[in-house]
Amino acid sequence: MPPDRSFDDSDRERLHLWCAYPEDGLNEAIALAGASLLSEDEHARWQTFRFDRRRREYLTTRLLARIALSHHYSLAPATCAFNRILTASQP
Repeated sequence: MPPDRSFDDSDRERLHLWCAYPEDGLNEAIALAGASLLSEDEHARWQTFRFDRRRREYLTTRLLARIALSHHYSLAPATCAFNRILTASQP
């Protein structure tokens, strides 16, 4: 997916830092709003985590990626698509 703008030399000197805190997922309204942005596969995987902390971390990282990419590419966060790459040690 190409960016909607061209990068010039000044863009190379900029740092875009995005931060998120898994504790934000403790707020049920935030978690539900965030979960609505997940793809069907991401939502299914999110539901498989047994520990709340891991579920919050997964949700937070997926949302952070979606929001950062949507900002960069001028897309809605829910429209970002990801492919999961499995390694030999992953189920």
